[in-house]
Amino acid sequence: MVTNDSRSSGSKRASFMALDKNRYWTLICNREYICPMNPEALDHLVGTGPLTGPRIKDRWGVAVEPGFQAVPDVLILRQCKLGISSEELNVLLNLTLHWWRAEDVVFPRSSTIAFRMGVSLRSVQRALKGLEAKGLIARHKTGDGRTYYDLKPLQARLASAATRLLEERTASQRRQKSPSDAAEALDAA
Repeated sequence: MVTNDSRSSGSKRASFMALDKNRYWTLICNREYICPMNPEALDHLVGTGPLTGPRIKDRWGVAVEPGFQAVPDVLILRQCKLGISSEELNVLLNLTLHWWRAEDVVFPRSSTIAFRMGVSLRSVQRALKGLEAKGLIARHKTGDGRTYYDLKPLQARLASAATRLLEERTASQRRQKSPSDAAEALDAA
């Protein structure tokens, strides 16, 4: 359950991180809100079997048979910090749907993306322009005038965001260990 107050709005995106064993906090665009939650209350919802075999198919079943794409968690966890709107994220996922190898460029038509999303062509064009302005994609033209997109800028930005996220997690783990280490040192003395 997310605590809402007058500062939060439906347009803000939230990410949840563990604060300690009995409390979680929500970071909404650099604002913290405490969310009372007992993780043990959710234990019955978590699987206990080993993580083996084709896990994607185990979770999704036949839905993955036509294909699926791997998306780095950092794209979702840092969506707000990257300044990506929900519509831009949807367009970005449509671009990555066509991205098979790191060195490839993608060239889906804006009209195809608009049809898939159920939005106007102009909405997709605005989202593409926004992604380009934020330095997440690079737009180019072929000799015959066809538009294609390079996702290397996205790779670089996500690598940087992932590095920062891992550093934050390491620092958080150190902080969580510190109070107990200090208590053990006091007990030993």
